Amino acid sequence: MSKLNEIGRKNPFKVPEGYFEQFPEDFMSRLPERTTEEPKALNLWDRLKPWIYMAAMFAGIALIVRIFVGIPVQTQDSAHAPSSAEIEIIPEELEDFYTYYRDQAAQEICDEVLFLELGSEDTEF
Repeated sequence: MSKLNEIGRKNPFKVPEGYFEQFPEDFMSRLPERTTEEPKALNLWDRLKPWIYMAAMFAGIALIVRIFVGIPVQTQDSAHAPSSAEIEIIPEELEDFYTYYRDQAAQEICDEVLFLELGSEDTEF
């Protein structure tokens, strides 16, 4: 503690006379010269490169998904399934088809009308 009492509150460090007046000039003289480079002109390839890389990335992802998900393999049954050009429509079957659905639609309309009529009779007192 005796050293601390010797020093007290005075500052033990000293700065040479005129140091801070000369400091900015001295500091700037020690720095290397600054060289400025002109920006490089971008050609067409440099502008398109990110877009082409991105398109290639998505194409690669699509290819990988296609490989891992797989292409549907045709079985022997699906290979011999008739195409739409090979299906023959017989007029009698077509007539039966339309008759069935016309009768179904008529029945649904009759049921709905009866329901509405019966429902309106219940509400009247």
